[in-house]
Amino acid sequence: MKTKYIKPFRFYGGKFYLLDDIYNIISLVKNRITCFVDVFGGSGVVAFNLPFKVNNIVYNDINKWLYKTFKVLQDDNLREKLIEKLKMSFRHRDIFNEFKEAYWNDDIEGLSDLEMAFRFLYLTANSFSGDLLNFAILIKEERDTTSPIINSLKLITNEMKNWTIENLDFRELIKKYDSETTFFYLDPPYLRGGKIYKFPFTEQDFYDLKNILDNIKGMWLMNESEVDFDFIKKVFGEPNFVKDYTSHCINARQINGKKPSRLEGFWFDLKSDNYKNLKDFLKVGEK
Repeated sequence: MKTKYIKPFRFYGGKFYLLDDIYNIISLVKNRITCFVDVFGGSGVVAFNLPFKVNNIVYNDINKWLYKTFKVLQDDNLREKLIEKLKMSFRHRDIFNEFKEAYWNDDIEGLSDLEMAFRFLYLTANSFSGDLLNFAILIKEERDTTSPIINSLKLITNEMKNWTIENLDFRELIKKYDSETTFFYLDPPYLRGGKIYKFPFTEQDFYDLKNILDNIKGMWLMNESEVDFDFIKKVFGEPNFVKDYTSHCINARQINGKKPSRLEGFWFDLKSDNYKNLKDFLKVGEK
C-alpha cells in the first residue's frame, strides 16, 4: 500500500506520482543530509512529504506568487485567514480572468501577501490541470474545487515554520546553499512547457545548470519528463534510471486505451558508491 502524501495544490509539472522513488533514492544518503533544498519548488510536494527529518529545509521558486503563497502558508494566522477566504470563494469565469490577468502581467500593486496567495490558489483550483491559463470546464456534475486545497492546507504541520523560503534564480540559490551535506532536488521547467510556465527554461539554462552541478560539493537528484529527453540527454547524458508511470498529464501517452503513461528520467549524483540497493528500489516499471 502506497504512502498517502499531501498535495498542497495542483501545479503544472508536479512530480507527485514519483514521490516513492524520489524518496527511495534520497534515503540512500539521508544520514549525510543536513540541508535539503527544493530548487524549483512549485507546489512543494517533495519538501512537504519528506519521510525523514532534516534540520534545514529550503523551498525556492523564482515565481514571486509562489514565494508569497508559501510565506503565507508558513504563518499560522495568515494561513487561517487564507483558508477562510477560500471557503467564501466561488467559481466564476470573470473572477478567474481578472486574477489570471494580474498573475501573468505581474500586477501586484496594492496586493497584500494574503491576497496574492488567495488569488494564486483560486487560479490553481479553477484552472485546467493547474495551468493557471484556462478556466476549467466541469463537464460532469458541479463539484467543489476549493475543498481539496483547504483540506490539504489544514494538514500543514508546525514543522513548516522552520523552513527557509527563497525567491532566487537557481544559480544564486545553489551557490548560496552548497555544502558537502546539502541535497539539492531539481525539477526544472519543461523545455517544451512554453507559456504554461511564468518563468520558462531555455536550452542555455540547462547548460548552466549542468555546469553548476558538475562543480558543487553537494548531492543532487534531477527528474525530467520524456517530453524533453532528446535534449536533456545531450546535456546530462543518459539518465541513471527511466521509469514508466501512470500519469494525469495532458500530453501523456495512451497505451491500448488504458490510463495515460509517461516516462520519467532520474539523473543524480549522491557523491557515494552506495547504489547497491537502488535497482531493487526502482525495479518495478524500470525501462
